[in-house]
Amino acid sequence: MTDDLPRTYVPGQLLARLPDAFLVLLAVAFAYGIAAAAFFLRETAAQWGANRRARWHAGALMLMLALERGILVVCAAVVLPLAFLVITHATIYDGIRHVLFVIPMLAVLAGAGLRALLPVLRRIPVVAAVAAGAYAGSIVVTMAALHPLEYIAMNALAGGTRGAYQRFELDYWSAAATEALRRLERRLDHEKAFTETPPSITICIPWREWMVGPMLHKPWKIETDPEQADFIIETERSRCAAKVPTTLIDEVKRFDRTFAWIYAAHPRIGDVPAMSRGH
Repeated sequence: MTDDLPRTYVPGQLLARLPDAFLVLLAVAFAYGIAAAAFFLRETAAQWGANRRARWHAGALMLMLALERGILVVCAAVVLPLAFLVITHATIYDGIRHVLFVIPMLAVLAGAGLRALLPVLRRIPVVAAVAAGAYAGSIVVTMAALHPLEYIAMNALAGGTRGAYQRFELDYWSAAATEALRRLERRLDHEKAFTETPPSITICIPWREWMVGPMLHKPWKIETDPEQADFIIETERSRCAAKVPTTLIDEVKRFDRTFAWIYAAHPRIGDVPAMSRGH
């Protein structure tokens, strides 16, 4: 439940949702930061030995630390909010949407990881360019396949969108309902039964029924009671057609996983073709 989440929830969600290369660069940045901190502490300890100018050397090290205050601020902007959420056992909804503000700071740290890798990458420019191009190409292909549900993308640690299905909250905004509605509108453009009398429709998004109106491109009647509707659109998050005799006529799929179902639920839609394969 959202008010009783494990303390690993936010870190786990970030590990599952951030892009693979992003995580690799963050790991590099973390390792580089640990090494730099260890070097700084070692140098500081060494200067506090018998050297008569220890204070001067310590001051120089403090100046060096002050010059790196920018990255320290960025680290604090990531660590402190996340630590607060974990320690206070805060209520969090829908994956990481409440902590999206840390993503830009994480991107800065990932950039630091890339900078640390540049000396290595410069030694193998062809391999680096091919790998980067292949990865960028795979991301473009994935986003194109998910469109307009790009936000359900998951990384390889979570098994991708296919493997994360029913294990993570993916389409938590029920965005697939809009895609399903567009498909139904196109389908009924060719149905004579609804030429004079517009159909009625229920879209299963409880407590947000007021959002259905702006979704419609046609003057259809909005029903909040599925039993009174000609068509019902269910989403991954909300199902409301279980108690209504219906016929499945279409689905919205991504990577062979269904995110929205379109049902015909009224006698006068008898001529509407049964289910066709969704995308």
